[in-house]
Amino acid sequence: LAYRQTGSLQSPQKFNNQDFTHLRDYCLSRGLLFEDDTFPAHVSSIGPNLLSEDKLSRLQWKRPTVTLLPEPCSLLGSSTVLTFPPTS
Repeated sequence: LAYRQTGSLQSPQKFNNQDFTHLRDYCLSRGLLFEDDTFPAHVSSIGPNLLSEDKLSRLQWKRPTVTLLPEPCSLLGSSTVLTFPPTS
């Protein structure tokens, strides 16, 4: 069944037959920002009755930003131990 298929980093599962590499290259070559017709930056994408009219009117759609470090860093030199609580 299609819903049980999973992708990988080498071969990601496509959503609505969208090809990330093609979309990225297309948008970059034309100076466009990608807009997804399935999930538009519009109040219709917010579920019904999840936000008040006041909050909906103040809603701002933003794109994520990426901050790259000038030099790669490593945690190998750290003396801190990372611990995670057990899962139930």
